[in-house]
Amino acid sequence: MTVTLLTAPLCLAGFTTGFNQAWTHDDYGRQWIERFDGPSWQRILRLTRLAEGKILRVWLFEGHNWEGIQFDERGAITGLDPVKIQNIKTVLAMARQEGVQIYFTLFDGNVPYFMSDDDYHRRSEERYRKLFSNREGFQDQFLENVLKPLLDNIVPEYRNSIYAIDVVNELNATVTKDWFSEGWQGANEFMKRTRMAVRSRTDIPLTASFGHFSAIQDLMSRELDFSTVDFFDVHLYDDRGNIPHCSSLSKFIARSNKSLILGEFGQFNPFFSDTTQSMVVKSRILNSDQCGFSAVLAWRLEEKKDGEKRFSFLNENGEPRPAFWVFRDMTLRKQKAAP
Repeated sequence: MTVTLLTAPLCLAGFTTGFNQAWTHDDYGRQWIERFDGPSWQRILRLTRLAEGKILRVWLFEGHNWEGIQFDERGAITGLDPVKIQNIKTVLAMARQEGVQIYFTLFDGNVPYFMSDDDYHRRSEERYRKLFSNREGFQDQFLENVLKPLLDNIVPEYRNSIYAIDVVNELNATVTKDWFSEGWQGANEFMKRTRMAVRSRTDIPLTASFGHFSAIQDLMSRELDFSTVDFFDVHLYDDRGNIPHCSSLSKFIARSNKSLILGEFGQFNPFFSDTTQSMVVKSRILNSDQCGFSAVLAWRLEEKKDGEKRFSFLNENGEPRPAFWVFRDMTLRKQKAAP
């Protein structure tokens, strides 16, 4: 097959808001086949639109069980379960109907923090280390037998419903845990190989997001090879909506000729508080563009897990909390103020 190498846009236009959902219910790592819930995705997308959000961030290959990825008897990657492909297309069709774009995340860089000393987790760790170093051509297998076929299936019909691809959620966390054999050099090689594969199929913008307390400092350290990404994505959690290093960040973005989005934001306080959540939402949406952000995505539209419910924009009955309407009102205010 002859492939035309595509060139991605340098930036993403306009100030936009949206949400993270990542996975439905508490189904981290098993949402696409084992526990796929189409009606829940439909409801989440409709709520995104109701809140005037235009982007929903959704994860594809998070967790330790490598859901849908097929292996041969030697452990080599051979393909992707057609059921997973079809369910991804179902969500994209729903998103198109609601006028929402999907922001896909491939891998979760925080997986190294969720390890146990058992055969299941040791096997998963070995796969991730092989993937991140391309040992035995493991990343090449993923790109050729999983990612490219997935793109071939979804891009022709749903390209306009895809906002971007985050290759690794909070890439700097994975580097910190030494899961790349050569630190940032290894991470950059991983990103280059991924970019080449994606560019052989589509112009969807690519990034690798940065998180944890050091997100902004790690980004501005320039350890990441900026030629591997089309825009930047950092994640911030704070109870007053403050953005550290705002002036420096704004100048950095101006010099980089790339867009910056706030791919996750929310409160830091572990307590459930409508007041705190609403205050953070208002500040983030109204003020983030002053620091150079072109989009802000709240974490998390619906969260039912004990200990994490403070992030949810829905209450126990599935009804919107006050911050949901603050999100909508602030988004509309920003839209009216846009030139």
